[in-house]
Amino acid sequence: MISSRLQSHPSGHTFATEVLGTEDGKEEGTIDPMPASYHYYDASGKHVVANPAADIPAFLQRELSVGALGDMLEHLWFAGARRPATPLQFHVAMGREIMVADRMDLHLLWDNGGRLFLKPVTRFLLDPTFWRNNLRCPNACACRGNPRKVALGFLYTYACQVHPRFHRAELPLSRVNTIHRFTRLPPFNPYLRSRRNYGSLFRDNLAWIAAATVFIALLLTAMQVGLATERLQGNADFQRASYGFAIFATLAPICAFGLVVLWALFNLIKDLPWLLGGKAAQRYRAASASV
Repeated sequence: MISSRLQSHPSGHTFATEVLGTEDGKEEGTIDPMPASYHYYDASGKHVVANPAADIPAFLQRELSVGALGDMLEHLWFAGARRPATPLQFHVAMGREIMVADRMDLHLLWDNGGRLFLKPVTRFLLDPTFWRNNLRCPNACACRGNPRKVALGFLYTYACQVHPRFHRAELPLSRVNTIHRFTRLPPFNPYLRSRRNYGSLFRDNLAWIAAATVFIALLLTAMQVGLATERLQGNADFQRASYGFAIFATLAPICAFGLVVLWALFNLIKDLPWLLGGKAAQRYRAASASV
């Protein structure tokens, strides 16, 4: 167990023994536990493949990032309670499918389709030399900085507790999507879509618009019943409230749907250069193959 390999000391948790073991003839402090490469998207949206050893701090910032979840910590009470992670066999018994994910921000999220995203423990996080060289806690540090705190919180899901994101263990993706829609810009954008296409954008947003419309319809029905009673027929305040809510019930779904359409058009315009570039590359490869 990982927990049996950890011990507390003044600079924070670190591995007391070689969890992965040592090999004869290998120098201490090598970068063998690190992956050969990693990929990410830069600010312009370009896909980049890089060597982790070339810039270890930059690699750790991306590898150990919880993404937008870090900005939603105060709202995660809506998604789940504070508790340790549930054993994987429990999820399997519930019929959930374990999906391996390489993104830290997807670790321990589950969706309504029965999938639980799980990030495996990477080799370099089990190497005490790597911790001493790259994840050491400075003097007077309370282990509050990233990426060290994220690394310790990630290991908590297997052994110990540090990062606030992992205090709540598994989180339903549907509720995380709801939090993301109303606390992040641009609005109405889910944290993770089930499919990367415009159909999923409309499906994700029209579902909650339809639910809100049904709730509004129930309130309108209740107001109509109230207006039919003798006590409320002559109540001027209730008449004004009913009139205002009727206008709101008419315009709100239309405006919400219009915002979704505008957001889809915005994404289409933003994706046009990528789509046109991809088609141009396909035509070039087809022409090269025919020569």
